[in-house]
Amino acid sequence: MAIRSHSVAATTSLRLVVGALLLSTLAACAGRNGNGLDREAEALQLGEPVAYEVRIEGPLDADLEAFLLAVSEAEAGTATPPRSVLALRRRATTDADRLSAALASRGHFDGAVSASLMAAADRPDTDLALVTFEVTPGDVYTLAEISIEAPQAPPDFVPPAPRTLGLVRGAPALADTVLDGEAALLEAVLEAGRAYAQLGERTVVIDRDTKTMDVVLRIDPGPVVTLDAPAFVGAEGIDERFLRRYVPWQDGQRFAPDLFRDTRRNLVGTRLFRTIRVDLPPEPPAEGPVPVTIVGEQRLHRTISAAIRFQTDGGPGGNVAWEHRNLLGAAERLRVEADADLLQQTLDARFRKPDVLGLDSAFLLEGGFARRDTDAFESLEASVSAGLEYRFTPHLTGTAALRLSLSEITDTLDREEFGLLSVPGVLRFDNTDEPLDPARGVRWRAEATPFWDMVDTSLSFQRFRLDGSTYLRLSETPRLIFAVRGAVGSIVGAERDTVPATERFYAGGGGSIRGIPFQTAGPLDQRDDPLGGRSLVEFSTELRYQATDTIGAVLFLDGGNAFEASWPDFDGGLEFGAGAGLRYNTPIGPLRLDVAVPIDRRSVDDAFQIYISLGQAF
Repeated sequence: MAIRSHSVAATTSLRLVVGALLLSTLAACAGRNGNGLDREAEALQLGEPVAYEVRIEGPLDADLEAFLLAVSEAEAGTATPPRSVLALRRRATTDADRLSAALASRGHFDGAVSASLMAAADRPDTDLALVTFEVTPGDVYTLAEISIEAPQAPPDFVPPAPRTLGLVRGAPALADTVLDGEAALLEAVLEAGRAYAQLGERTVVIDRDTKTMDVVLRIDPGPVVTLDAPAFVGAEGIDERFLRRYVPWQDGQRFAPDLFRDTRRNLVGTRLFRTIRVDLPPEPPAEGPVPVTIVGEQRLHRTISAAIRFQTDGGPGGNVAWEHRNLLGAAERLRVEADADLLQQTLDARFRKPDVLGLDSAFLLEGGFARRDTDAFESLEASVSAGLEYRFTPHLTGTAALRLSLSEITDTLDREEFGLLSVPGVLRFDNTDEPLDPARGVRWRAEATPFWDMVDTSLSFQRFRLDGSTYLRLSETPRLIFAVRGAVGSIVGAERDTVPATERFYAGGGGSIRGIPFQTAGPLDQRDDPLGGRSLVEFSTELRYQATDTIGAVLFLDGGNAFEASWPDFDGGLEFGAGAGLRYNTPIGPLRLDVAVPIDRRSVDDAFQIYISLGQAF
């Protein structure tokens, strides 16, 4: 980068301009501090650490003062004080130069910063030394002449206007503005199909008399190029015809940056690759389309996973799963999973074939066996379903399926056999930041399912359920998350006792109302066995506090109930449970330990309930 000044300028002033426009300073201004903060102190290991605080004084607005504090290494280093007054003084002096460069990055090229130190012994009201930075910001320089040069450009190249890049005459001369404009210049030229565009040397000229800054941006645009069909490297065992469907350009199509970005996202989204790189040759060919090479690093196609858990009601439990993510060479996924505890045992197999009706669709085939033995009912069930999945947006997915379930159920009334044919339709939305430990975002799931009994053809009903949760980060440091979950459900078209017990609504237990025994928040018979209901209301709130990198704590309140009527009538009120928990962060998610108690204990309730599993409660 070339820098010139129209007036006599001290070497320090030029150094400030350089610091303002180099990426290294920008990274520092964003709060990324180096590791060399205390190198001067390492040679002066004298006495106890000198604890201190930092103050910035001068005619500054609140935004600029906050910016300088965020940039200050002295402020960042208060948690690791040096071990001598001399080392602290040197730290402050070095930081003054850094703050001067930070001022320049905000357009204050005439700004000045001086540092002073007051020992703790001279401050009777505190044990902290005081580092004071006296700041004289000076005027904010503005942008004057802005030009774009392309000395090696072909005759057909027309550079974009500076205004379209965010570079406007009279605007504050901020380093971020110049660098963002330069990045926008490169992006605009790439968007024009010039895949080999390269930025040249930037020239910045400050005029201290007029307090302005001239900027010259340079670029070598290169030729407009078209793209050839890609060649794949690192895709052994994967059908190349399948991979080509995820490449969004046709042979001979003009280059655009989004084509390569979409290719990387699409191929990583197949879950077959860890990374994807799209390469062009170092130089464009003399004529014809440019050859493209897509280089992938594959993930393991086969995985085995296992997990264990414990709940007061269900006792010890766990699951084991095996998954193949490329069964037939085109990202077909087969997952077989077994899950068991004292209340239920299941074995399920799920097959998913992507790209059946386009990149956003998939064919689903599922089958399974289940045995359940709870206070509400005993059942044996075999089921099979087939359906389609479609992704409407990156966050919204819908599925529709045809499902047949054959079951034998013994509840509090009788033993019956059912052959339920159903058509479940589901919409899912999820824009949270993490699947197992979210801190931001919203999740919801809406399901509507009509049922017909093939054994008793007079029985039919419809089941609806809506679940949702949201997460709000209250504080970054310490990490404090407020999480809320809710659920409502309704069954219409049949009386409760004619609806199979496995399809009724139940509340209570882990994942529902902690502190209330499994399925007991709702109608009970004379033996206090759950009867289930045709409607449901549930809610949960949690306050999640991260004490260290690995240890967290949670306070929670859960509530809800199942009701005999198709719509919640609240005649039986709501049951509530509350408690606290610990979280231990692992590489695969937080390990959860919750202890909950019923708020208004009934005869059917235990004094407390314990839940241990992987992942947050919701």
